[in-house]
Amino acid sequence: MRIAFCSDVHIGNFHKFGGAMEVGLNARCRAVCDALDRAVDRAKRLGCEAFYVAGDLFDSTKPSPQMIVRVQHALSQMRSYVIVGNHDQQSYDVGDNACGPLTASAVRVIDRPALVGYDEHNVDIFAVPFRPGPAEDWIEEDVAEVKGRVRTGRPASSRRALVLHLGLYEDDAMPHWAKGSNDCIPLSLLRDLMRRFEIDAVFAGNWHWHKKWSKPRIVQCGALAPTGFGDLGLAGHGIVVWDTDTLETKHVEVPGPRFIDVPPPGQPWNLQTYRDAAEAGCRIYARAKVPADKVGNQAGHFRAADPEGVLFAGFTVLPDTSEAEAAARTAATVARSAETLLDALTGFVGEMPLDEGVERDRVLQRCRLYLNTD
Repeated sequence: MRIAFCSDVHIGNFHKFGGAMEVGLNARCRAVCDALDRAVDRAKRLGCEAFYVAGDLFDSTKPSPQMIVRVQHALSQMRSYVIVGNHDQQSYDVGDNACGPLTASAVRVIDRPALVGYDEHNVDIFAVPFRPGPAEDWIEEDVAEVKGRVRTGRPASSRRALVLHLGLYEDDAMPHWAKGSNDCIPLSLLRDLMRRFEIDAVFAGNWHWHKKWSKPRIVQCGALAPTGFGDLGLAGHGIVVWDTDTLETKHVEVPGPRFIDVPPPGQPWNLQTYRDAAEAGCRIYARAKVPADKVGNQAGHFRAADPEGVLFAGFTVLPDTSEAEAAARTAATVARSAETLLDALTGFVGEMPLDEGVERDRVLQRCRLYLNTD
């Protein structure tokens, strides 16, 4: 048996690069819906018998009727299951989420821990939706609840997978931005659960980059549709296909929205790569960071590279603040090492980034006057 998994579709009418509205969906939302259509089609063509969305099908708890209809059409093409994610969920109460209406099209919405069994293939799926509170406090309880529903006498050859909506990290490599978050767990905890509950593979949503660990088989599915420039790159977005006979997993790219950074003026652009992605069906949103005095010129570079407006679905040009930020950090370091307020002030003003033509001595003089340090 083959099963397809995706996650973090985030269907919604985003304002950034939204584009023209048609039937209640803006251009960017339609691009995400097209990606979901392609994902289901790829799964069918690859011989998958079931399709799972591991959370965050919608970007908010109030999708429009037009969005729901579009999703119903996509997911009704094969046996589909939607795990409720944090973006879908208004509360943990049964039915208090954005996905409920999908059940009218025979899509199974899972907003409580559930066992999905395929007895003809001796395959069990442990489906665990998102739940408020620290995940380390509830994940074992929910997995144990599902395990209790497995019928006794399962053949030794049976397969078992866990599908959930949590970020995964190595114990000594938790992302700095995730510290204090409730929606992630360490791999050591997950591996222990896999061992104790005899789970062969895990497929997780929530974090948007695709990553795979082989021993045991654990996959962070990655976002089917990236949501912005925090999800940079042309690759890593698609479906994961699990072969329950061999236990092997395979990531399959699915064209959709993509966000990229392009090189600054004077450096070559890989236009052929962008063209190939666009021709495959990707909608490319590009960003350039350039010196403040080059912002207007960079917009011209975009137009020159894509005169017919078919390569980039949208672009934005931002002033590059990295040099100013580095100078500010240096100034702060100098100030912290000073022994007196006057020394700190003098050191900071001496290193702080200033606009061209601004005299440091005059800035220091005014600061000293204001702080009465003379």
